[in-house]
Amino acid sequence: MIHVISILIDCTAITPGSCSDKVLAALHHGSNFRLRADSPTDTVHGAVSIVHHEPPILHEVTIELYEAAEEPTAHIENGSVFGRESTLQRSSDIPSASTLKERLVLGF
Repeated sequence: MIHVISILIDCTAITPGSCSDKVLAALHHGSNFRLRADSPTDTVHGAVSIVHHEPPILHEVTIELYEAAEEPTAHIENGSVFGRESTLQRSSDIPSASTLKERLVLGF
């Protein structure tokens, strides 16, 4: 990981799903900077975790950015897939930790 960033945000007025979408939009999640896999085999550049606390406690957002590429680890046993099917990859467009925090603050 290059960055592990944590920040508290206020999502108490919206649903957890809307909060997640708003966080990804604020961080400029897209094709050159993917923080969520939309299918099991997507390539992602990092991950976002959100702890959705009950009000009045703010929600905790943690952002992890991948430093090096890692191929999928998935394998099939007895007809079931085990392991990760997605590829982890360093983005060519990695924002700084301060930029990511600023984007989240401005997005909320």
